[in-house]
Amino acid sequence: MLPGYCGRMGTATLARGLGTLTPREHDVVQLIVAGKTNREIAAHLTISHRTVENHIAAIFNKLGVHSRLQIALTYMNVRDILN
Repeated sequence: MLPGYCGRMGTATLARGLGTLTPREHDVVQLIVAGKTNREIAAHLTISHRTVENHIAAIFNKLGVHSRLQIALTYMNVRDILN
């Protein structure tokens, strides 16, 4: 992880963004952080690959990020600051 990574948004904004995620989107984020592929996430959550893609697109939009790495860094950074 890049220490202090917050992208272009501050930590409070990112924390609010994480707070807007649905429970299922949180599940997807945690599996992304664990390094799972979309197909592995789909199998783990017993949903379709396309549904995983839709969840990830919603997460990108809510967090204002553009990659799975940014999702993971955002989650880990905010989690570390809040704990």
